[in-house]
Amino acid sequence: MLNESKIQAAFHKYMRYAYPDVMAFSIPNGFFAGKNGVAHAVRMKAEGMMKGVPDYWIVAPSADGQYVGLVIEFKAGSNKPSKEQKHYLEYLNNNSFRAVVCYSTDEAIYEVERYMDDDSVEPMPEDEYDRFTNE
Repeated sequence: MLNESKIQAAFHKYMRYAYPDVMAFSIPNGFFAGKNGVAHAVRMKAEGMMKGVPDYWIVAPSADGQYVGLVIEFKAGSNKPSKEQKHYLEYLNNNSFRAVVCYSTDEAIYEVERYMDDDSVEPMPEDEYDRFTNE
């Protein structure tokens, strides 16, 4: 089973391949949340780092014009979103974003294809995913 980091990295590789001109980026909150020392974490929080902000942001309108961006919180295994993450997901969903939780690269690819293609195209065939996952 892949961990959240590997799922997200494989998804980002897919995004660069499938949508090279779309602004898409990660928010590395976990990386900065104390793993580099307390002083660094305090500085990052002072600069605006917020606990619970979703992992991956795609800044592009949906094909149907309903949303301004797609935001993904990645989870692996039996991990569930935290209280703070649920708060952000709900807030974003109520404010012109589509915010989802994905447990695999395949699920994230499916979500972005639906978002970018207005549900009109079938998801990428499963045998194509091998290019992006490292399972």
